[in-house]
Amino acid sequence: MCANILRCFASSARFAECRERIAELPSVVKEMCRCLWLQGASALTAAAIECVCSFSVDSILQNQLLQVGMGCVSAVCFAVAVAVAL
Repeated sequence: MCANILRCFASSARFAECRERIAELPSVVKEMCRCLWLQGASALTAAAIECVCSFSVDSILQNQLLQVGMGCVSAVCFAVAVAVAL
């Protein structure tokens, strides 16, 4: 269920109006980054990575990702490395 929600956010981030609305909800970015740390949930991690990629096209959402901290960036790098290894 969480992976489907993240995919919805990733899809909606393709539209400027939706990105503006997502940016008004900073908890979305925080909770999405938390999903990157879950082990044993590869589908959820993949959906979170997709979401990070979709959010990265917007400068406001990029700043929110940075505010969440480098932990989010480290988690994405780790998740990508694990996905490649699989």
